[in-house]
Amino acid sequence: MSDCQPHAAPNGSACSPIFELFPIAITGKINLYRYRSGYGGVSFLVENKHTAPLVFILDCSESKNVVSHRPSLKHQQTIPPGEAKIMHHLLPDSSEVGAWSWAYSASYMFDEN
Repeated sequence: MSDCQPHAAPNGSACSPIFELFPIAITGKINLYRYRSGYGGVSFLVENKHTAPLVFILDCSESKNVVSHRPSLKHQQTIPPGEAKIMHHLLPDSSEVGAWSWAYSASYMFDEN
């Protein structure tokens, strides 16, 4: 698990290799970022800007010919307030021949208890 503070450094990130994050969804309480490394992969980071813990699900199971650093392409994680977590590092599956692509769907809820 990586703990990142995306706005802690002048270049936008204190995390490596996640830098030059590209926002793909911003709600005011949640930021979802992606970082593409050319043809070498894509990473997703979720930032919780709310005061309650965030339960976030990132489902990349519709991706083709990829592997993740997670055991499953559908990953659920609780993110404490004010923190950010890497949800997936997706890489081309070296055992597969041919093109690879990534896709995702996301859902979330705040644990207000």
